[in-house]
Amino acid sequence: EDRRNNEYRFIVQQSSDHGKTWSKPIDFTDQVAGPKLKNAFKFVTSGRGIQTREGMLLHNYVRVGRGITLFGSGDHGKSWHKISDVSPGDESKVVQLSDGSLMVNSRIGPGRRHVHRSVDGGKTWKSDADFSLADPRCNACILQYQFKGSSKSPLIFCNAASNRSRRNLAVRVSHDNGATWSEGKVIDRGPSAYSEITILHDGSLGVVYEPGYKAIRFVRFSLDELMR
Repeated sequence: EDRRNNEYRFIVQQSSDHGKTWSKPIDFTDQVAGPKLKNAFKFVTSGRGIQTREGMLLHNYVRVGRGITLFGSGDHGKSWHKISDVSPGDESKVVQLSDGSLMVNSRIGPGRRHVHRSVDGGKTWKSDADFSLADPRCNACILQYQFKGSSKSPLIFCNAASNRSRRNLAVRVSHDNGATWSEGKVIDRGPSAYSEITILHDGSLGVVYEPGYKAIRFVRFSLDELMR
């Protein structure tokens, strides 16, 4: 993100050598945010976007105080377009569920998350608060586990699992597309802020997170360890 004229600008770069080198930055702000949002306080949510099984790249940006906007690319990032506005919402993550539908899981307020679901590719949404996911109003992460050679495809969610403060980083599992969640495995009982989770080459899971605000920490564990 680059800031010009009191506005965060959205920048994309590509790498074809696993991040060793990068293309020149391309500003795509105007492709996904119209003139009404010129100089408005908006920013791309920290963390990963996704690629759907149909090949669409998806991510979102926050329209501060007004919800989020889901945007995407159907040509591997050459061009981008707005898909829909989603509200209520703050920093949010989008995930494609096992049935092909989309879920946006958002920080919204202490003691709950807010979940939006779409069965038409993000054009329309059904929304509800989720009080089963303890949260202090902090950015979290979510993904569906898919790994070649594995029949398991649970939904995995990681956040600061506390309703009062940013601490107690925990990972939960859902086997029913987020209708219910496991009690969770605690990674760090101490201070924990933003986190991101990914599937590593060997099928294990990696979480990078902030243990407070002065360091970045990485932990690694297997899906079997998580589900015990």
